[in-house]
Amino acid sequence: MVIEVLDRIVSDERKSGDPFSFRLAQPVVVDGHDVIPAGTHGVGEVVHAAPAHGSGQAGELILAARYLEVGDRRVALRGMKLAGAGDDRSGMSAGVSIAIGVFAMFIHGGEMEVPVGAIARAKLAEAYVVPTSDVVAPSSAATSSSTAAPSTQE
Repeated sequence: MVIEVLDRIVSDERKSGDPFSFRLAQPVVVDGHDVIPAGTHGVGEVVHAAPAHGSGQAGELILAARYLEVGDRRVALRGMKLAGAGDDRSGMSAGVSIAIGVFAMFIHGGEMEVPVGAIARAKLAEAYVVPTSDVVAPSSAATSSSTAAPSTQE
């Protein structure tokens, strides 16, 4: 499933355990039916955050999509993928240290930033049973429930 991050997340401003918000950018579809609509709110967590350091070391962020809020349920998620990295300037720092010595430790790496609107992918971590009343069927109404299995696709 495709999610959109709603909060700006920067490696030197966040710490492990901080929550962040996201929403489904596209609906979850099973057998041609939208079972979880686009726009559904979700909550993620900063698993690891480290600011950039001297000697050119880049900032670090590890994020996890934890759950979607579907009605009064929390649907667990897993396997969030979001690409990006802060600027690693350690090579420049090493070169400068040879030329000017101790001042190289003042070369600062870039912070890792996930901007508002960043797109990521996540997977359902559990089967999601959709009540028949929540499934919008084409012309004939179904009389059973549908199940969205844990996702194996991204």
